[in-house]
Amino acid sequence: MPDNTIEWGQGAVNNDIGWGKAAGTATNDWGKSQKESWAGDTDIVGVTADPFVNTYSLNFDGSNEHLRFRDANNSYTFNEFAGANGTQSYSFWVKPVLDGTSDWIISGSHVQYGGFLFTSQAKLRYYAHYQGTFNFDLTLTNNVWQHVAIVFGLNGLVQPYKNGQPTTPLTNIPMPYKSYYDRIGMLENRYHPIRGNYDEFSAYNYALSANQVQSIWNSGTPNNVLSLNPILYYRFEEGTGTTINDSSTAGLNALKSNGITFQTDVPS
Repeated sequence: MPDNTIEWGQGAVNNDIGWGKAAGTATNDWGKSQKESWAGDTDIVGVTADPFVNTYSLNFDGSNEHLRFRDANNSYTFNEFAGANGTQSYSFWVKPVLDGTSDWIISGSHVQYGGFLFTSQAKLRYYAHYQGTFNFDLTLTNNVWQHVAIVFGLNGLVQPYKNGQPTTPLTNIPMPYKSYYDRIGMLENRYHPIRGNYDEFSAYNYALSANQVQSIWNSGTPNNVLSLNPILYYRFEEGTGTTINDSSTAGLNALKSNGITFQTDVPS
């Protein structure tokens, strides 16, 4: 029988074809051992995700400051936040300055679109023109960071949360809910501006569950909510300039108007 010229199973010492060579004798790079690399001669050192850093919040002085939504063409726009079944949710951190005035959190440019606000008694209220005014028992605490979530669910059930805990819900709220908004921070261009610091504002076109709200609250320390698929996510981490970037896939940036300032006062 002739000598084996294919040389199957050659060892590293006399391997001329290079298959399975050990790192010490490999010349054609097939199957190199970890001495150099596992594949492609690229060292494996692990992949580390960018850490979640919360450095800035936005301070509103209660004059006429607000954020206006802008579309991809940089034009002012309204945005529909409700999902196909009308459900929607909103989440934000607030350190209010309570001065006996009403503060509108989000609204349309005309009162008929409604929105939600904190009253002069610091209580959460949902307003829907042609439908009514609906008051919650959620009350803000002055000059303290707190988390607020508002979940508009099915069948007219609206559930607010403060610091991860549900407060008394409202039932039989007329549907469809108001959800067509164009700004954060005041009603129209001049009414009831908010005062205090706001951070990590996000909106969802579905009803957040209690566990999801708890994950956002995170025992008082904000964390990344992208896994919850928000349709709006303002982190306020720009630190300078007039554009607020939307970290969600919707790309609904906002224009910061009338002297809103970045501050390093953040929830923690």
